[in-house]
Amino acid sequence: MIARPMRNHLGDSAGREAVIGYWPNAAIGLVRNAGEQWLASPESPSKPGQEAMARQITDWLCLGLAPSCARQPRARQHRLQHRTCQNQRRNRHDRTRRPPLGRSPNSTARDTTVPNTAVGKTSAPAAAGSSSGTPAPVVDVAALGELLLGKWAETRRASRALAGRPELHKTEGLTHTEHRQRAFGQLRILVENGAVHRAFPVSVGGADEHGGNVAGFQELVIADPSLQIKAGVQWGLFGSAVNHLGTAEHHEKWLPGIMSLDIPGCFAMTETGHGSDVASIATTATYDPATEEFVVHTPFRAAWKDYIGNAAVDGLAAVVFAQLVTQGVNHGVHAFYMDLRDPGTKEFLPGIGGEDDGVKGGLNGIDNGRLHFTHVRIPRTNLLNRYGNVDADGSYSSPSPARAAASSRCSAPWSRAACRSTAPPSPRRSWP
Repeated sequence: MIARPMRNHLGDSAGREAVIGYWPNAAIGLVRNAGEQWLASPESPSKPGQEAMARQITDWLCLGLAPSCARQPRARQHRLQHRTCQNQRRNRHDRTRRPPLGRSPNSTARDTTVPNTAVGKTSAPAAAGSSSGTPAPVVDVAALGELLLGKWAETRRASRALAGRPELHKTEGLTHTEHRQRAFGQLRILVENGAVHRAFPVSVGGADEHGGNVAGFQELVIADPSLQIKAGVQWGLFGSAVNHLGTAEHHEKWLPGIMSLDIPGCFAMTETGHGSDVASIATTATYDPATEEFVVHTPFRAAWKDYIGNAAVDGLAAVVFAQLVTQGVNHGVHAFYMDLRDPGTKEFLPGIGGEDDGVKGGLNGIDNGRLHFTHVRIPRTNLLNRYGNVDADGSYSSPSPARAAASSRCSAPWSRAACRSTAPPSPRRSWP
């Protein structure tokens, strides 16, 4: 995003690639936060364009690289940038190079004086034998840190403080069973500290703050990656699916329990035979108008839900993705809320089964597993119908023009065969 505008701004300067490559991490964070603020700001005559932002960021990077560039003509500035880069590379090489036989290590020291025209002085040369031959840092680290925190700085600080608590840290040496139990207990600590509610609607006790939720979620990785991903499964996948694919009725019924962890759940999309090719999933949800129920079924082994977080042990419910079939027509992939286990016994409900994926190469605090369904009946109202609905008589409707058009094409007798999934796709693997 920034490299091309920087090259344009620096022109044909011999040192421009050094300037571009010298601060990669700072540039990434700076551009990210500048972009957040730029996108969030309203349109106005004073709002800078992309090129103007690139010039500002480039000037800042040049200042951090070579402080002597400040307030200098551009040609002079480029020469000093190039010279400073050369000196810094040379000094790093000198500090690591073994001196020739018979020569003192101090004899390789060089004059690293850098003009400081902004204050009319020059910095002192590095002392012979000094551990560092580079100029003193000129970047205000504290100010840069504040800048990189971005719009949701307070959220990031709070999340970092929470992640710094010992009870949330990974304990080395645990078995995968013990690690799973610890990670599930850590989720309750997040609930107790209000760390998981930001993205959910205000009507159910959330803050409807999606950007802040992502910022806070990012910081959890410093405690235990298993905790971060398990929290992502519970609230970022399972809970968010109910939130974004369901309606107000679904929100009131299930979101409070999901937010409080009374309903641990799964995001059951991936299947053994399709990986991430969602359109090809083979699990079906066929509507029965006589009972106003959907019949969820995995017709063959490759249609099993696989690599699903929380499926092996903790999940009491799941958002299950399946091909919706009503009145003989496949209307494509839709999401359904399904209960998986008895809350008291933790045993699977009739018609539902599963397996434990067991020990993995990492993230063993997450109980990944498999799920399968044998003609399991669920109420019609368990369809998360924000974008597609089935009436009591089996009629399908959708507010989405694209989905409605696709359903119309599939309703034609000559095209129905093409709209049904009839063969198991080739196996692919994808972890949640």
